[in-house]
Amino acid sequence: MKWWTHDSDLHNSPAMQEIIAELGLAGYGRANVLLETLARHANDDGQFVFQLPLARPTDIKFWTREFRQTTEQVEHTFDIFEQAALIQPWRKSKTICAPMLGARVDEWTKRKNKARSPRNRKVLENGNEHENEDENEHQHENEIERKEHNITPEALGSCSGVPKPASPSSSNLPTAVPKAKIQNQNLADVAVATAVETNPAASISGKSKAEIARIIGETNATEEELIPIVQGIVEKLDEFQLRNAGSFIAASLAGHVMAMRKKKTEADNQAVVHEKEMRVVQEEIAARERDWKEKVAKAKAEEDRLRQHYPDDSFCACPQCQPSFWKEEREQFEASV
Repeated sequence: MKWWTHDSDLHNSPAMQEIIAELGLAGYGRANVLLETLARHANDDGQFVFQLPLARPTDIKFWTREFRQTTEQVEHTFDIFEQAALIQPWRKSKTICAPMLGARVDEWTKRKNKARSPRNRKVLENGNEHENEDENEHQHENEIERKEHNITPEALGSCSGVPKPASPSSSNLPTAVPKAKIQNQNLADVAVATAVETNPAASISGKSKAEIARIIGETNATEEELIPIVQGIVEKLDEFQLRNAGSFIAASLAGHVMAMRKKKTEADNQAVVHEKEMRVVQEEIAARERDWKEKVAKAKAEEDRLRQHYPDDSFCACPQCQPSFWKEEREQFEASV
């Protein structure tokens, strides 16, 4: 554990940048807790295999206490660490392993070897007053030596415990960017382009654009939602506010997205209510039409009955049995019609 020291620029590494983008500064702090914990429990056997098991239920509970998270949150944090290449795949192996700690052992070993030289022995005997300067000098020399001789930083601290041959450093390789993050950045570009197209005087900084991308990721905003929202925000800004249009968009974007979705939900609900009302009206019209048809059918049946001749019925009202004055009135009525 004595060789472990904090990196002042650790947050600038690609792995930490991705962790900060996904989990914020809390994720960066938990990444440091993980590295310190692995360094604290590493066996000083010369191989420095920096790993801890996760096979038992108590193992994951250990990390819940260290991270102050629930089991599901710890597993999600480990997934982000694995995605950022801070640790190796952990679900199948049931092991948490951070290869980057090997680079730290390598640096400490080289500093220790340099400290044994006659030039540095006198400095060590006089105390540790120049310790920080020497460490910075050694770190700079080690960095130059790695670049000149292509020395891998994981020579001692691989997860297998076996020194690896020299190969290009994994820290120099481009890290994979999540698809969701790329999509958020593309939508942020759409928002910026919409703002400038709406008013060319709109100014949006890189920091504001990153904040807009973060809000897009949190709200799952779509392009159909962003374009009218950004247009509406920019159109209401005055000349002074347009100089910092990005901040205004980032500050009110989430609220506008929620308001638009609420309005859309209300419109959908209103459409459903209107559809139900129209269905009731159509059913009432259909019922009245059925009643009218039944009424017409009954009237026709009654008329047919009256036209039929019943010889045995003294009250038969068919045209044959009708009195003469009925026939005259009927003929006059039909003639008038």
